[in-house]
Amino acid sequence: MTTKRIRLKVLLLTALFPAWWCYSEVESIRSSYGKTAPPHGAICKFVSNQANETTPPQPEDSELGKGFPELGKQNEFFFTWAVGLLAAMTALITSTKVHDIKGLEWFYILLAPSATLLLGSAWGGVIFRRRLAYIVGGGKDKSIKALIELLYLQETLLLIALALVVIFAACFLVQIVSGDVRPTDNKIHEPSKPDSK
Repeated sequence: MTTKRIRLKVLLLTALFPAWWCYSEVESIRSSYGKTAPPHGAICKFVSNQANETTPPQPEDSELGKGFPELGKQNEFFFTWAVGLLAAMTALITSTKVHDIKGLEWFYILLAPSATLLLGSAWGGVIFRRRLAYIVGGGKDKSIKALIELLYLQETLLLIALALVVIFAACFLVQIVSGDVRPTDNKIHEPSKPDSK
């Protein structure tokens, strides 16, 4: 098996495992709507245990909406950062001004789980907004516990993804400073010029 195929398989695995994990965590929170039992995901269990120890009784309907603007701001913050980092990673990967990275292709594998976790964080933000709209719109289940769990999950996924991006950048910074990687104006895929006959 060639090194190229091994890298592609590792890339696929490092993207699919976090995708499955993110999806299962979000679905675990969604399945807990209206239930008193804690959700099943690892992060959700931790948050649920913390919430059970510190959460006061549910507020009356008149007090329910007081914390929503702050929760919405936090959700917007995490969502914006997730989308911004995804855009920056896309620009980095598709840039025509590249670094000569011969032998350093493995570093790019760090971007696969990072991108997947950022997508998971953004998806958690979408589910948060749906849940918030349901509660504000007069849904029967007024519990905001799921909102708090979704925010925590969104933040956790964003921080793990950010840590992977920082590791990626640090690896390249060390290589650039040591002179092993140099910027070049060569384009990765220059179109072939037709013969002028």
